[in-house]
Amino acid sequence: MGVTVIPRIVKFLPQATLDRYYQTLAGALSQIVLNHGMDLYFFPQVTGPQSHEDDRQAFQEVISLLTCPAEHIKVFDQMVNHQMLKELYQKMDLFLASRLHSALFAMTYAIPTLVIAYLSKAQGVMEMLNLDEWVLDIDQLEQRSLTIKLEALWQQRWQISSFIRQNVLDAMDRSPDPGFEIATDFYYGLR
Repeated sequence: MGVTVIPRIVKFLPQATLDRYYQTLAGALSQIVLNHGMDLYFFPQVTGPQSHEDDRQAFQEVISLLTCPAEHIKVFDQMVNHQMLKELYQKMDLFLASRLHSALFAMTYAIPTLVIAYLSKAQGVMEMLNLDEWVLDIDQLEQRSLTIKLEALWQQRWQISSFIRQNVLDAMDRSPDPGFEIATDFYYGLR
């Protein structure tokens, strides 16, 4: 399972929320590893520009709280470009994404993905893709609900993968050049 974690830099989130978030992630991920023997791959989606904005600090905090065997914990801490991350993400069976772009990258390869939303845009994107069942709000996150969702994602991974493939690829087909569409919309919106 691929995992991305947000660092404490997210200023609008209280430290108590982030403490609970890290503890909840660690508890649920430990349970999934113990239940299924899967490996956890921690990826840094963002590594700066400032050191306190580095996802690697965040996943190290979660890793320090895990209670599963260390051999199931894999850390990818190299700084790589988005294309390399996408190639690595496509090798995952599941993805737990706290970074929206990591969710999008994983879903372009039809990887069953559960999103932990700390911004409303993540919720909106998942709703647009008819995948709002697979998003949890960080403010309401608790270990039991996260564990249940991860278990459901695992049990339904083939169906979810097929659904993602259909919905995400359809969305990509409808918008083959999003940069051009955004620029055009912006340009004509100024007139």
